[in-house]
Formats: sequence, structure tokens, C-alpha cells
Amino acid sequence: MEQAQCKRGWSGIWCAAGLIISLMFLAVGPLGAAQVTPSLTAVKVKVPPTLDGRDDDPAWKRVKALEVPIAGGTIGNIKVTLKAVYTVQEIYLLAKWPDKTMTIEHAPWIFTGSAWEYHAEEGPFEDRFAIQWNISVANFPQVGCMILCHAGGAYPDKKPRMHTNAPGEFA
Repeated sequence: MEQAQCKRGWSGIWCAAGLIISLMFLAVGPLGAAQVTPSLTAVKVKVPPTLDGRDDDPAWKRVKALEVPIAGGTIGNIKVTLKAVYTVQEIYLLAKWPDKTMTIEHAPWIFTGSAWEYHAEEGPFEDRFAIQWNISVANFPQVGCMILCHAGGAYPDKKPRMHTNAPGEFA
């Protein structure tokens, strides 16, 4: 028996309609499916982790990690591993990433070869990690933390700043 073929007339219209409907379902399937945004889930603990910069505390062992790819910046492309736990009153976050320099202290004093000089606004700077929760910043849900980033052009020292845009905004 030969395969059924679409012919002119009503059968052709039905075949075309069937083809269009099939293509619509294919397009809506994977393309229209909701994107799953990775999220960090905090686990309640009775005993908070010791704040010592290590990840071997029993509180951290119970928590599933979230890996977040980071691109650009002075550190390059890396993955940051995040964990979170909370008690009745506090939340604790653990952020871990590969670090070639282990710069853990701000070094405003630089030895010039003959003397120590104070350089408060120069590096090397300690490793830093920032998290921002929006409380009341206009357009934060649409733009994200970029709404708080201000390129250095507006300041005499040409350094970038992170701050809200109006009185009464909090992040």
C-alpha cells in the first residue's frame, strides 16, 4: 500500500492545516517552554557554621551547592560555588572560587624598595564578593545590578561606583 499523499481539494487543505498545527506544537514545545532559572536554596540549621572562610563545617555539608559561571572581570572566566544556610535570625552564605593569588587582605602599604608608602585607593585589593538584593530600586527587576553600576566617567578619579540612583532606594 502506498503512503497517503495530500491531494488538491479538501484533503490538501486538511494536510496543510495538520502540518501547520504540528509545526506550531513543535515550536511551542522546546522553544516556548519556560526557562528554568538556577536558584540557591538556603537550608535551616540549628547550629550556624563557624565563620572562618573554610567550607568543612558540618552546616555546609548538608547543603546542595549552586555553581554560577562568571565571565570577564580581572579574574577571568570562572565558576563560583554558592551555598546558603540560615538560623531563626541570620543567613549565612558561602562563596568559593578558584583563586591564584589568595589575596585575603587589603594591602594599602606598598614597599617601594626603600620605604613603605601608604596607597589607600590602590591595589592590590583583597578578594571581594558582593550580593545585592533589591528592596526598592526602580527598574532593578528589569535591569538587575547594572542599574546600580556607575561607570567612572562621572567622578574625578574615573573609578566606577555602585550605588542607588535616588534617595529612599535600597538594595
